[in-house]
Amino acid sequence: VRALVIGATLIGTDVESRIERWCQLSALLTHKAPQATAGSILLGQAAAIAIMDKLDRDNRLGVLDQLIELSRNDEITELLQKLKPCLEA
Repeated sequence: VRALVIGATLIGTDVESRIERWCQLSALLTHKAPQATAGSILLGQAAAIAIMDKLDRDNRLGVLDQLIELSRNDEITELLQKLKPCLEA
């Protein structure tokens, strides 16, 4: 949850480029698993995308594609790709 607040708070500021690092550090406070860190970073980026882009029916696949591209964890990437058919339907 902290990652969402970090991404939403920092987007559009002079420290926007630090979203990834702050999400990483936040995750490391309570988690040791690499998936938790990768998920935290992705959630921070998702919050930033949600604020900057109007999320509607027409662009939700595009947002998912952005998140798949940003994901650095194979397991998370695979799970995100499994969401595509749901959004297409």
